[in-house]
Amino acid sequence: MSSQASCQLTAAEQSRAVGDETQKVLPVATDVAATIDRLDVERAMRKVADWELNRARPSFNLDWTFATLYTGFMAASRSTEDPKYRQAVYEMGRSHEWALGHRIGHADDQAVAQTYLDLYLQQPDPAEIKPLRQQFDSILKSPYDDKNLPWWWCDALFMAPPAWARLYKATGDIRYLDYMNREWWLTSALLYNPSEHLYSRDAGFLDKKEANGKKVFWSRGNGWVIAGLVRVLQEMPSSYPNRERFVTQFREMSASLAKLQEPDGLWRPGLMDASSYPLPETSGSAFFTYAMAWGVNEGILDRTTFVPIVERAWKGLVGHIYADGRLGSMQPVGAAPGDFGPTASYVFGVGAFLLAGSEIDRMAQQLDPVSIRPGEVWLDDRGQPIEAHGGGILKRGDTYFWFGEEREQGLDPTKRYVGCYSSTDLLHWKFRNMVIQLSDPENFGPRWILERPKVFYNKKTKKYVMYMHIDGPLPGSSAGYGLARVGVAVSDTIDGYYRYLRSFRPLGRESRDIGQFVDDDDTAYLITEDRPLGFHIEKLSDDYLDVAKEVALIPMHLEGGALVHYQSLYYVIGSALTGWAPNPNKYATAARLEGPWSEFKDVAPTETKTYGSQSTLMLKITGTKQTSVIFMGDIWKPKTQWDSRYLWMPLEIGDGQLRLPEPMPWKIDVHTGQVDLLR
Repeated sequence: MSSQASCQLTAAEQSRAVGDETQKVLPVATDVAATIDRLDVERAMRKVADWELNRARPSFNLDWTFATLYTGFMAASRSTEDPKYRQAVYEMGRSHEWALGHRIGHADDQAVAQTYLDLYLQQPDPAEIKPLRQQFDSILKSPYDDKNLPWWWCDALFMAPPAWARLYKATGDIRYLDYMNREWWLTSALLYNPSEHLYSRDAGFLDKKEANGKKVFWSRGNGWVIAGLVRVLQEMPSSYPNRERFVTQFREMSASLAKLQEPDGLWRPGLMDASSYPLPETSGSAFFTYAMAWGVNEGILDRTTFVPIVERAWKGLVGHIYADGRLGSMQPVGAAPGDFGPTASYVFGVGAFLLAGSEIDRMAQQLDPVSIRPGEVWLDDRGQPIEAHGGGILKRGDTYFWFGEEREQGLDPTKRYVGCYSSTDLLHWKFRNMVIQLSDPENFGPRWILERPKVFYNKKTKKYVMYMHIDGPLPGSSAGYGLARVGVAVSDTIDGYYRYLRSFRPLGRESRDIGQFVDDDDTAYLITEDRPLGFHIEKLSDDYLDVAKEVALIPMHLEGGALVHYQSLYYVIGSALTGWAPNPNKYATAARLEGPWSEFKDVAPTETKTYGSQSTLMLKITGTKQTSVIFMGDIWKPKTQWDSRYLWMPLEIGDGQLRLPEPMPWKIDVHTGQVDLLR
């Protein structure tokens, strides 16, 4: 709201574009289901998002009402993998030249900055954040007046603080986070009730009562706050001194709100007097659902307690979707609990619903992922995207260990990281450890590179040996890849910290992308790529700490090497030298590792460019009924490397032929080796 007088609405807030209510009786949607299943969740999100996008897009503006919708559209694109919602928001920002609202320092006019910053963090373009940074910097330079709170109403805690936290994330400038922290707790001291663990809308509501004599705590007002807490915590480092204070308030509010959930799964506009309000209110309920689902996904809220609450809430929300995609039962712009009809729908409530859907989607994958979905975000046991790029697999007993490049945002840029995950079914992965956290080990320089880690187990020494591609500019050169070396590190345990030993050029030759191969007789090989000569297969020394000899040189310029022995033939896959851009990966076969090797052929239709992926490993699963070979590839996103994905698919292989099928969901029984494609 833009005024402490709750009846005073701005022209933007009064615009019909914000939303409306129809007096017609509308049919309820019958093509959506309220289950915690990814397909059902994403279908409901698309239905509501498509309706709102078609209705509201011609009226896109910079008001807080629409800014909330934009946050939902960004979340919808992440969950559904449909870029049209993000693109619509991007075009809005560009058309407004990335401006904020005209009121300098007003939280409502800063709300759109969240979306600008989310776009920037995905694909940095300084133009997207230049105006907002100039405005925020001017606020930091202004004389501080502790008697006039900039965020004097609780809604403001959703509008502004997440933008300040995101600007910190984008720039690394702690002043933005410190400003947000100071102002949050000043507002909290004024409006947060330490007994009820809820917020009053503003100081004018501190002593107001409902019809039943209880305090007035507005549903959507508290929704703004708890969603704001989520969006601040998303960007706040775990080491920030006051983070635990934010987490504590989040837990307190969640516990209080959980007790106020009604039997239909939703919350009434007045939280303390539900009987005075005949209809549930979906915008506040959606914010609560978003926050609690996020808390479960992050391990902050108890799963046993809160998953049933979230499931009931989502069921209630989906029940208010109409056949055309309208989401109803929503209070219009206001400052206190109010009246509305069953078809009332407003852009900010749709934004809240899409935010909720995005976290329900994450929860669905955590609760029961039933298939491997190539190209989609793959979550670990913590609900975090798996960061194991350019990786390799080592099986010990019945457990598979996946090692790969850790490219999460916010890591120390002077270090290089390798993550380790474990699974017994190749579907559910548990984060084990950051097994490499390495500062420049040999004075390579600030642009040094660690890629494609691969781990072998040496039965003689009982050591785990990690090979990695080490690169960077040669002294005096600006070329990124000049060192062309392999690095070696060792550990006594598979998921322990690996001690870096040295780097070298195998047999004195260049080595860029590396691959690993362990033959059926347990002989270990390293696959290296040498720009002058080609593709090498090299046997490791007895202790695995060096390269003993070259077994084969394939005179093809290929990287991303992967090798498997299947039935009576060896199959090798490699990728052309096109940098980050995908290309048609190719394969060849041979009866012996030494060759001769056959002519190389495409693993997939040429025009698909290996479905946008690059090979890193072929994983053989020898089961009781079938032997299957899985293609492991990376879908690189060079500008947002933390969001790079994985393409795992079972290969069609045999009799000298190899084919990568079109990606689709699939599952495997690792005991029998049998694969089921979920067409």
